[in-house]
Amino acid sequence: MENQFELLEKKYELLESKYAEKSFKFLTVHQITKTIAKEENIGNLKKIILDMLFEVSLVKRGLSFEIKNKKLIFLENKNSYDFLSGDEIDLEGRENEIDFLNKLTIIEINKLKEKGILPEVFGDFEEGYCLVFLGNNTEFETMFIVLGEKAYGNYTEVDDEFLVTIRGQVDIILENAIKTYMIERKNKELLEKNFNLQLINEFAIKLGSTLDMKVLYQYIKVLINEKFHTKDIIAYSFEEEKNVLLVEKESDEKEDYHNIYLEEFSEASLSHLYYGIIGIGDETHEVSGIHKKISFELDKKGNKGTDYIIPLLSNGNILGLIAFKTSKKLDIGFLETLKQQISMYVYNGTLYTMAITDSMTKLYLQTYFKERIESEVKRFERYNQEFSLIILDIDKFKKFNDTYGHLVGDYVLKEVAKIIKISVRKFDIVARYGGEEFGVILLSTGSETAVMVAERIRRNIEKKVFEYYGTEMRVTISGGVAHVRDIEVMEHTEIIRIADEALYESKNNGRNKITLYKKDKKTIENKEME
Repeated sequence: MENQFELLEKKYELLESKYAEKSFKFLTVHQITKTIAKEENIGNLKKIILDMLFEVSLVKRGLSFEIKNKKLIFLENKNSYDFLSGDEIDLEGRENEIDFLNKLTIIEINKLKEKGILPEVFGDFEEGYCLVFLGNNTEFETMFIVLGEKAYGNYTEVDDEFLVTIRGQVDIILENAIKTYMIERKNKELLEKNFNLQLINEFAIKLGSTLDMKVLYQYIKVLINEKFHTKDIIAYSFEEEKNVLLVEKESDEKEDYHNIYLEEFSEASLSHLYYGIIGIGDETHEVSGIHKKISFELDKKGNKGTDYIIPLLSNGNILGLIAFKTSKKLDIGFLETLKQQISMYVYNGTLYTMAITDSMTKLYLQTYFKERIESEVKRFERYNQEFSLIILDIDKFKKFNDTYGHLVGDYVLKEVAKIIKISVRKFDIVARYGGEEFGVILLSTGSETAVMVAERIRRNIEKKVFEYYGTEMRVTISGGVAHVRDIEVMEHTEIIRIADEALYESKNNGRNKITLYKKDKKTIENKEME
């Protein structure tokens, strides 16, 4: 029995090690994505990507090249390649090799060697990968990055997954940069004939200033309202998991617009949405399908005007939809350009949201959570805008995992995350703070109200029966609550520290409790409620 326990403990430590390595790798992806997503110049972007990939991949050597006019041209940053003579290789008559490379995304070097692809480039490598960017683009040359042998050890499964993920993220950013480039080029052409370019630029400046999806949708609505004098406007985001268009609104907005569930419509009714066709509805134009449903939403106030329904797409995928009513007649060509631009910024925001979101629980990651706490502390200093922080931890979760297994543990983590999210307001910030730890920033909330919210979460989790393939389970959660007025040093680390201190007090007093940190009493005040 003891040996089995030791074996389980070793397996758990191995899993922890792999999780830590994977977390580090994908935090790196997040940081790289965040850095390069801000660069719009394609040339600069390629250079940044090249430098970063060589740095984070920890390879002994590598190189990068482009193929232009049947010539292979080596880019800067090639290392240790005395066997290559000159900076170019003539590929005349080797179209099959060029076509094969252009169709790739990522491939092991040994597979290229087996197929005899560019042996003068890949033949000297013992292992590694070739990453391909912009392979399907006609405006810019395809970029190939070759990562050779590791500086230490061999490539692992985590390395493979990391390279696939970062290649995908970088490719998206390059595509977006190209779209930005194409939009800017089109804008320059419109400058001579259409003053609408000024509006496009205004949208670009405003929407390019944020990656926060809620702020982005707010900016979109404000700009459209100002420029087109709208009488009604609705912004929808798309939630793929539930196949629903969700109404995006501020907490104080009172419009009674409804979410739209796409499963209620036939494929034919959704064709305009899937193909990104702009809908126009007025006395002479009748809309159909899902556009008719959206026009019905716009007509709720009884205002007169033309309905404009603009689907937002990227690479054929639905991102959301903007619908508004105005008495102005708008040029469809201009709206098409505007649609592309808004879609691009919404896609960038979606990409950023993915980078700061835990893939399992769909909550924010710890890094973003700490950034938000820091921002709220600064806001309190400047504007006296209070907030409270809750740190929660599932009780005895390691023992739970040992008893039921990690698959069940993951299921419970996802369910607990859902309970926490529906137990707070839509604009509060909920994050997965650690393995089984969660954090909540309650905006504009005093300490007593924060305790009530934390108690609501605790009770909701306590009474929840988790069922997994016929097995019923229960868990409890402990929490610590801290208010910004109780910190002595205006640092985000300080409010985290006192919330943690309150959490530990809950754990030490029997678990399944909520504890409030009270600065004035110089003690921890326990808030166990019936």
